[in-house]
Amino acid sequence: MEHPNLIAVLYPHQSSPGAIAAIAAPENASLHIPFHKEPASSLWSEEPTWDPEESNKPSLSQIDREVLQLTFNHRPKGNEGFCLGRDKSKCDIFLPTLQYSYPISARHCYLTFDNQNRLILRDQSSHGTTVLYDGKGGEKRRNFTWILGGHSVPDEIEQIVIRFHSLLQFQIIVFKARADPAQYISKIEKFRMETTASPEPYIGGLGLQSQTITAPISGAQSPPQNPIFLKREKLGSGGFGVVTRRWDVSTGVEYACKKPHGILSEEEQLAWGKEIHIMSLVKHKNIVKFYPEIGGHEPCLYLDYLPCGNLKMQHRSNPFSYKETLVILHQCLSALKYLHEKNPPIAHRDLKPENILVRERNPLHIQLADFGLAKEGTSLRSRVGTECYVPPEYFMAAELGEKYSVKIDIWSLGVVALDLTHSLPTDELSGISWCDKIIDRVDQYKSEGPMQFLKTHMLVLKPED
Repeated sequence: MEHPNLIAVLYPHQSSPGAIAAIAAPENASLHIPFHKEPASSLWSEEPTWDPEESNKPSLSQIDREVLQLTFNHRPKGNEGFCLGRDKSKCDIFLPTLQYSYPISARHCYLTFDNQNRLILRDQSSHGTTVLYDGKGGEKRRNFTWILGGHSVPDEIEQIVIRFHSLLQFQIIVFKARADPAQYISKIEKFRMETTASPEPYIGGLGLQSQTITAPISGAQSPPQNPIFLKREKLGSGGFGVVTRRWDVSTGVEYACKKPHGILSEEEQLAWGKEIHIMSLVKHKNIVKFYPEIGGHEPCLYLDYLPCGNLKMQHRSNPFSYKETLVILHQCLSALKYLHEKNPPIAHRDLKPENILVRERNPLHIQLADFGLAKEGTSLRSRVGTECYVPPEYFMAAELGEKYSVKIDIWSLGVVALDLTHSLPTDELSGISWCDKIIDRVDQYKSEGPMQFLKTHMLVLKPED
């Protein structure tokens, strides 16, 4: 069983001499746990264990070195949490510099809990701190916050390292109670209440800085202040770019980051700029949200991350019912009405199950995504899109060199609905012959589900009908 009062343990990373010195420092004696083959009886009533199916992190009994432990039994000296720095009177963990020249602030950083009960590291130094998650995200920051535990992403990380300098770095293991999580949360809330009840205000939380940390030391280069995003797994890819999951280490918010392959050609830069422009114009509950302020100079689009994936993925694992298909139609048509009524109108031009994302399954909430082929205006001529979802007027216009309208999205959505309810024909056809086959399939099942609605309002050979 877990120790009910344990928060975290810190031990030297890669035999860091500064961390070894900190653990041995008499100022840290109350937190110091010497190495034992068996855990010290004063620390544990029963040995804490990690579930090997849930994590590869070691238990304390597997750590073959001395550690500093933080528990709920130790009340921090100040109201910001457990302080790490070189001020012996104010810091809970004293960081000696010994003969080394690395800079440590008097009150360098704090380990505490945020308002979502997550363990965080908050830097308030003049010199900055670095946190690495399995070797990733290792960028130095000042006056910055990192989430270390209490969130699914860091809880899955095998190794979290807090680095002040190459000679002073700790590995931290954050413990959480699995046996009685409610009791553990109550301890966190009590900790937060007691630390924030101190009469000394937390200056950093007011958007201000204390006079001791207003600037880096003379001649030192200040670390950047932009967010740090931890790159996670690939969500999808196409001919133009790749989409990966990104996690903001400070807020815990997850994004889908769409980034082009390699260096963009002039034509690709133009297309990329058009997609960004269109995404910046649209705001609708059934269109994935775009965050133009994120990304900086990096050529990428930060969008909401929807963990349920797309329609194709959801339908494969748990097929949509007729009722759910009607909900999907209603929400997609609401988004298309919004796009098509803008001035100038916007056509998506690539509606298919892969480009309709599922925010929630119950209650069902979908959002249109991937506006890489979208276009403003009424001069639509380009042959784009996925052929089995494009309408007959698209092929007619291409044949005659004429324009087509934003109504092409209506047909595409109708084909998506048909695909969900009765699947698409298996015939190897293309062009108008394929569209005729779609109509035949709707006629075959016209009395079932939404087929009559599709036949009357969406899957018609002539859009003017």
